[in-house]
Amino acid sequence: MGACEKAGKAKTDRQLAKLFFSPQGREFCLEHNYPSLEWFRSHNFEKYNVYVDKNVIVKDKDVALINSHGSLEYTEGYHKVILMHGAAADIRKGKYACVTVEGEGAIWLEN
Repeated sequence: MGACEKAGKAKTDRQLAKLFFSPQGREFCLEHNYPSLEWFRSHNFEKYNVYVDKNVIVKDKDVALINSHGSLEYTEGYHKVILMHGAAADIRKGKYACVTVEGEGAIWLEN
């Protein structure tokens, strides 16, 4: 209920994307498989690193992959990866990076 209440108060795409990447937002969305793939397809959140039906290469950014595949590289810092609706990622992580992956599937590749 808390996540639904906060989503109702989000007035911009940026606020909605920020909520999606928050710990409570990620937990709610992954637990309830929400929003649907159709919803994601009808909205464009690429400027917030939410990719739908894409093959992407991303370096050192938090990312959400929705029915997508990503080649992700992290060299430093703390990052979040969200995988939903059939998404997968190949992830390379350096020794100065911490990466949290939540969702469906990731393959870790050694740097």
